[in-house]
This record gives sequence, C-alpha cells and structure tokens, in this order.
Amino acid sequence: MYEAIQFPDSIPAFRSLFLDDTGDLWVREYQPTENRGPVRWRVYDRRGYPLAHVAGPERFRPTDIGRHYVLGIRKDDLDVEHVELYELERIRR
Repeated sequence: MYEAIQFPDSIPAFRSLFLDDTGDLWVREYQPTENRGPVRWRVYDRRGYPLAHVAGPERFRPTDIGRHYVLGIRKDDLDVEHVELYELERIRR
C-alpha cells in the first residue's frame, strides 16, 4: 500500500506574495491544506530584513495591508465571503 502512494517531486517555498502600503513584503507560507489552520505570513522590509511572523484566520485572503491594518476576505464553511478588518500593531520602525 505504501508503494502505491505518489509523493510530489517538489514542494513550493511559499504560496503567495503581497506588498503592503509601507513597502514591506508579506510572504505567505506554503500549507498543503490551504483551508485548514491559520494563514501564516513572514514579513520582510525593503532590504530583505525579517520583521515579523504573522498568523491570520484560516481561509482569509488580504486585499489591502496598511501601516496599522489588514483588510481582506474570509470564506466561511459555506464558502460565503465576508469582508474583515484587523488591526496591526507595529513594534519596530
């Protein structure tokens, strides 16, 4: 039974990229099950210096990231889309 399992040749390093209003790069970590668990991001400044690790609600897709907020769309269990706004607290800068 084990021999019948097909494993992928490679796994992506990330799922998507997003540039916020301040020029920071948000890199969404690859998760094999996209709709399960928190959405995880790593944030880098313009020089590539790591700034933060951010976890958001599952099934959430940001549409705008500002200095103090993340605006996006989250799908519920019935795939109904909801607009949600979350506050960001930046500790550095």
